[in-house]
Amino acid sequence: MNEILLVQAQNGRDSPSFFIQLLQYNNTQTSSQCFINYPNSSQNYYVYTVAVGKKPNKNQIQFFFAGEWINGSSRPFIGIAKYNLTNDLSDSSNSCANSFSYSIQYLDNYEHQEYYVIGVEPKGLLAYGFANEFVTIFDSQNVSILESWNSNLTWSNSSFKPCAVEISDNFGIIAGFVQNGLEERVKYSPIIYLLNFNSLNRHPIVVDQYIPIATPGTWQDLLTYSNVNIYSAINSMSISINSRGNVLVGMPFINRVFLLSVNISDPRKLTYISRNTGGRSLGNGKSVAWLNDGNMTAILVNTYSLTYQWTSSKIYFYDMISSTYNSNSTPLSVFPNYHQLVPDSFSFTFLNIISSSISLTLMDDKGNLLIFYPTPPGFFPSITDTGSVPLITSTEACLPGMYKDQYGINDCILCPTGTKNPGNSSIKCMLCANGSFCSLGSVDEIPQSALETVVQVIAYLKSPEIMVCFAYSFSDIFYRQYPYETSSGSYFDCEESIRNAKFETGLQSLAIPRSHTETPMFECTLEIPSAFDYVSGVHQISNSIDKTKIDIDNLTCKTSIDSYEECYKYATELVPYKYVGVGIETIMLLRLKLKAVNQPLLNSSLYWNEEDRFKPFTNLMSSRNECQILYCGAHEAGTDGLEFIKQYENCHVWFLEPVAQFYDKLIHSRRILRQLETVKHHMYNIGLSNKNELIDLTWKDIRKSQALTLVGKHENKNDIGNNLKYKLILRDVAEILFEFHILLKISNSIIIGELNLLHINCEGCEYDVIERLIKKNLTKYIRIIQFGSHRPLSIRSSINRRYCCLQQMLSMTHHLEFGIPWAWERWLRTDLVEKK
Repeated sequence: MNEILLVQAQNGRDSPSFFIQLLQYNNTQTSSQCFINYPNSSQNYYVYTVAVGKKPNKNQIQFFFAGEWINGSSRPFIGIAKYNLTNDLSDSSNSCANSFSYSIQYLDNYEHQEYYVIGVEPKGLLAYGFANEFVTIFDSQNVSILESWNSNLTWSNSSFKPCAVEISDNFGIIAGFVQNGLEERVKYSPIIYLLNFNSLNRHPIVVDQYIPIATPGTWQDLLTYSNVNIYSAINSMSISINSRGNVLVGMPFINRVFLLSVNISDPRKLTYISRNTGGRSLGNGKSVAWLNDGNMTAILVNTYSLTYQWTSSKIYFYDMISSTYNSNSTPLSVFPNYHQLVPDSFSFTFLNIISSSISLTLMDDKGNLLIFYPTPPGFFPSITDTGSVPLITSTEACLPGMYKDQYGINDCILCPTGTKNPGNSSIKCMLCANGSFCSLGSVDEIPQSALETVVQVIAYLKSPEIMVCFAYSFSDIFYRQYPYETSSGSYFDCEESIRNAKFETGLQSLAIPRSHTETPMFECTLEIPSAFDYVSGVHQISNSIDKTKIDIDNLTCKTSIDSYEECYKYATELVPYKYVGVGIETIMLLRLKLKAVNQPLLNSSLYWNEEDRFKPFTNLMSSRNECQILYCGAHEAGTDGLEFIKQYENCHVWFLEPVAQFYDKLIHSRRILRQLETVKHHMYNIGLSNKNELIDLTWKDIRKSQALTLVGKHENKNDIGNNLKYKLILRDVAEILFEFHILLKISNSIIIGELNLLHINCEGCEYDVIERLIKKNLTKYIRIIQFGSHRPLSIRSSINRRYCCLQQMLSMTHHLEFGIPWAWERWLRTDLVEKK
């Protein structure tokens, strides 16, 4: 893509072809775009990549392409398509399609190449091809000759496998992998080469290199790159260079984007500046691009699981002039957002971004294109699904309470606290008057005199003055609504589903400060070692369960029996390092260990493993064909719940997510909204625990990780200080089962109903939740329990014991179908286990 031409290779069409958009991108008339078939209309060409010069002559309309001939033997090739202006007169109705001519050169001395990339120098005259085994130069002014040589003549390490390349006016950057020694644990290592070019023959020369080094103890340090010898999108890289010699290199497989620098006057040294690590996931830096003459960057962040299952796609725009780019950088804007939505015709999975000097094109995984066109100060690129191909943004004024003070593709931003924008100026925000109040994104100011201080938390309630007769009447009716398990509809209230649920009277809000007399008692209790009220041991379990008689409430965890000691030894040896946390770090270590001992698939269940947690359930539903699924930890996409809905159409799914920021994205997800419209599924802004509780979080807690554990947060509430707090609601799981009418208590000893699946992914709450269900003797009313076990820092010192005791508890009523510690595991109720 440049300011003249946009090209896309479409191998998947019935007639493989290039899509071409000529001239101005805001003109989508048919005369300026077309499809041209591959050379000779052949289906034997497979194009790996297309490229153009970033600063070509205005009358020079051409693009390079490279790939392999796939009929019989594989033949790498490189070619060029040139636009011939004289052909316009021959067929004005289809001048675009009829005006391109091809020139192709084949590299017959080489066979299939796992890695093959091309880079074009800015004027668009020379194209460089880099593959596993060769390097080639293709001159657009002399297409009859192709110069090529073995790649080991160029690289200091002949095993180099190129993944991405970019060429500027006087240097180039190429990134890939080099092979380590055969005895090394890490089979390949990523590397970035700085290239200069011989002034006589224009051959590339390596003059410097940068090797990313993983921090010891991190999940990146556990990677071995053993699969690099075969091409995979997992190992993709991206590069972009600006006019000042600044270089961005994205390596999504380690979730990092590197900022490097080269002196354009003497381009012989590659200098590391900073990096952005993007949290605990894969996909940061899937694609990178400089914008606004190098003053701004666009970073495509795709979030993937470790098995490379897509979760989300976003584009982050950063100001690279007024702020430093690193892991703590705050983006100017993020796409998509609440007023820049993904078009209906577009996929939610973004594949690539590429920029010209001013505009940016986004491609989704279906090949759809969306071009962001820059807007002046006070305006942002608005997206309307017009049905055009490609989609082009239009210019729209910033909304009141927002502003934009620079030319570019980025969105408008909220006015800072203490400023306002009523809408009469979208370029800057105005200061609010002294003595007035203006929050973030204010449209107008409010006099301080109009504000009233409300203390929302008090230690003891004080009833307001009300009519005595109404108080007595309401109290009597509401009293009769307890217990809620056997109460009827609340006809006296607008919401008939309201119930009288009893809470422990000793529970006080965590927001109430401790008095000076209470503080010593709290400090004393913190020094007492935690004791877990475990329920018990491994016993012979019959093939059927009498739900009305089994009672395991009085049993305790037996740490002396062989099964416990074997579990403890196994769990400890799997992850012996205290610094290895939840999620990716743990699983990368598990993968290495399981691979070393050649564990069979049954015992290699991995966190975020599609092959395991979505395996078909045994006996999920009874003969009544009714189904209830309780899904704890839906996060911001509800991925697992949506998959259950897709697989089991008779099931009702309850999505639970306690973090407001995650929940807000969840309920605005288009896929989730479609399911809610069926009135069959439910969504609640709560989490599950072993009691009813309110806890405080700060924005720092929420934003620092994709996976947020709430375990132990309530113990640190004094450390929150004056930071902005977010209240999170945790509910007693034993009460929720009845409040959701999944279970119904007929009497003190008789409970009817059944939960088909309890699916838990809550970063550590699984221990409190399952222990509570066992203590209340409720696990026998759950057909399948599936959860991911985690190692939260606050309970890590006792986590192995707690996990192994949990195994004993569950084995009283359930049978383990698959799973290992710190991964996904599934338990099927024993009476449902099929006889072998």
